[in-house]
Amino acid sequence: GQYITIFEKPADKEYYAPRHYTVTSQPEDSYYQVTVKRLVDPSDPSNKAHDGFYSNFLHSLKVGDTIHCCAVYGPHLLEAGDTSRVAAFVSVGIGITPTKAMMPLAMKTRPNVAVFHGNADPDHQPFGTELEDVVKKSGGIWEVCYSHIEGGERLTGKKIVDTLKSSGIEGTDKVDFYICAGNHSMKVLDELVSLGVERECIHLEYFGPFQTPPEPK
Repeated sequence: GQYITIFEKPADKEYYAPRHYTVTSQPEDSYYQVTVKRLVDPSDPSNKAHDGFYSNFLHSLKVGDTIHCCAVYGPHLLEAGDTSRVAAFVSVGIGITPTKAMMPLAMKTRPNVAVFHGNADPDHQPFGTELEDVVKKSGGIWEVCYSHIEGGERLTGKKIVDTLKSSGIEGTDKVDFYICAGNHSMKVLDELVSLGVERECIHLEYFGPFQTPPEPK
């Protein structure tokens, strides 16, 4: 879950605006890649007042344009776990970017990988079926919950634990959970703890404002 900082000044803005983005390329790649969701008003794309000005600015750039960026920072989150455990990635929305970054190494170094993701609907699923195909071909676990479709459901701690059990992983102490989410998803962390998951097996990649992430209840 390492990140790179891009700082540019869009033409109609007075100040430079630094933004931190998860690096989704791999260490052996000859380039740095970040994944930026272009934010628009879903109910009215013509309403520019609700656009994410920086995400739209980056999406306006073309091949060959130059940007200013800092070095890569952040801890190597995957090393916080135990290589004898299954690596289970838990995310919501665009929070799946650290999963994309860490999953290739986890597939090489862990007994298995599992991806649990919550999203509004299939049409706005980050990376489409790219990650799903990779996980399933490797024999891993893939589970996505869509909350804004008919008959949909929210991703919960119980859903995660039940899916692991149905896949033959009975003890939660055999799993490292990498939760890539913000405040709106901390409920999943609380649910995992209440279901008996040891806190030392939960590793948090926190998305949110500049504040200390809340501890599980």
